[in-house]
Amino acid sequence: MEIEYDPDLGYPRRVYIDPKQYTADEEYGFAIEAFTALSR
Repeated sequence: MEIEYDPDLGYPRRVYIDPKQYTADEEYGFAIEAFTALSR
């Protein structure tokens, strides 16, 4: 599992999960590209 967090707000910007390292095509993840904080 790899998770990249926003350094200022702390939300996850990118998540990548590979539950079975030696199995093909079962990876999944997401990326947040447009985020607006409503309050701090």
